[in-house]
Amino acid sequence: MLFPGRNIFHSVFPFSFKEYLEAVSDISFDGNEADLINKAYPSGVIIDLFKKYLTWGGFPELLHIENDAEKEITLNNYFDDMLERDILADFPRMKNPEKLRELARYLAKNFGNRFSANSLAKHLNIAVATVQDYLDKLVSSNLFVTVKAFHHSEKKVISSIPKVYCIDHGLALI
Repeated sequence: MLFPGRNIFHSVFPFSFKEYLEAVSDISFDGNEADLINKAYPSGVIIDLFKKYLTWGGFPELLHIENDAEKEITLNNYFDDMLERDILADFPRMKNPEKLRELARYLAKNFGNRFSANSLAKHLNIAVATVQDYLDKLVSSNLFVTVKAFHHSEKKVISSIPKVYCIDHGLALI
C-alpha cells in the first residue's frame, strides 16, 4: 500500500558537549560535570575542547573539517539551508524573505538577549505582527528557541520578554 505525501520526521540536534567530547576524544563521563574535574585528564584538555565547542558548535560534520574558513562556510550553508528548506520553502509567497533572513542573522549574532517584537520591528523597519510571525516560524523550524524568565509568579512569567537562543552557538559566527 502506498501512502503518498506521508513522511516521518525526526528532529536531529547538534551534539551536546558530552556527545562532542565522546566524538573528538577518548573522554567520557556519565553526564556529571564533576566527573570531568575529578578524572586525571591532562591540564587544559577539557578547557581547550570546550573553547572549540563554544566557537564552532556541535554540528558533527564540522569535526571532520580542519580549516576554519571551511567551517565558517559550512555553518553559513547550514544556516541558509535551514532558512530555505524549513521556512521559505513552506511559505513561497512570503512578502519579504530578506527581512526574515536579516532577522535570523540578527538573532543568531545576539543570542541570549531579550528582544521585544516592537524593538525588532523598529530595527527591521517592518510591522510588529510580521516580526512575531517570523519569530514563530524561526522557532517552529527549530532554528531558534525562546526561553521565558523563571519566576514564582505565573503572571510575571507570562509578561516577561523571552530570551532567544540559536539552536547551535556555532551559528553565531555567520
